[in-house]
Amino acid sequence: MLPGVHFPCWSTVDAYKQGYRRVCAVARETSDPRRAPSIQAYSIFPRIQQIDQMLRQDKALRRRVFEVHPEVSFTVMNGDKPIPEPKKVNRRVHALGMRCRKELLAGQDFASGFLEAKPPLGAALDDFYDACACAWSGARILRQEERIFPPEPGIDAKGLQVAIRA
Repeated sequence: MLPGVHFPCWSTVDAYKQGYRRVCAVARETSDPRRAPSIQAYSIFPRIQQIDQMLRQDKALRRRVFEVHPEVSFTVMNGDKPIPEPKKVNRRVHALGMRCRKELLAGQDFASGFLEAKPPLGAALDDFYDACACAWSGARILRQEERIFPPEPGIDAKGLQVAIRA
C-alpha cells in the first residue's frame, strides 16, 4: 500500500453496530499501525457493508464498482508521495494542507473557478476536495488508466477483490 494511507479491516467495519468505542478498540487491536477510524469513516461503515453485500450478490457489478480513496488519489497525483500537510488539525481546516490538495486538483485540469466555489450544502471544503479526488480516480478507471493498490490484488474470504484504485 502507499505510505501514510490506512484502511480499517473487516472486523472493524463489522463491529459497527456495537458502537464507535468498540469499533476503535477493534481497529487498534487489528490494524498496523494501531489506529482507530475517524468518526466520519465510522459513519459510512453501513454503506460499506451495503455495497459489499451488493457486490457479493451481483457479480456483474464487480466490473463497474470499484473502491477509491481520496488520500490514495492525492498521493498518486503527488507522484506517489503522501501530502505532507494534513487537511485538518484538531478538526479545523489546515490551510496549507488544503492548498496542496487544491493545487494537485488544479494540476489535473479541475477549473480554478470550480475549486474556489462554495462547497455544496452540507459539505465542507475538505469533503469537496475529497469528492473531486475520487471523481478524478473514477475518470481514470473509465479510461483504464488507473493504478491499482496492491498491484496484484488478493481476494477476500467473501470472493471480492481487495484493491484501491486511483
